[in-house]
Amino acid sequence: LTARSLSRPRELVDLVLALDVLRLSSTPP
Repeated sequence: LTARSLSRPRELVDLVLALDVLRLSSTPP
């Protein structure tokens, strides 16, 4: 992570949420 991303916690949270959604959608049923 860069200092720029750490200075923008809201964008970081959005990134983590997006990764979680991708992980859930990519998991086999």
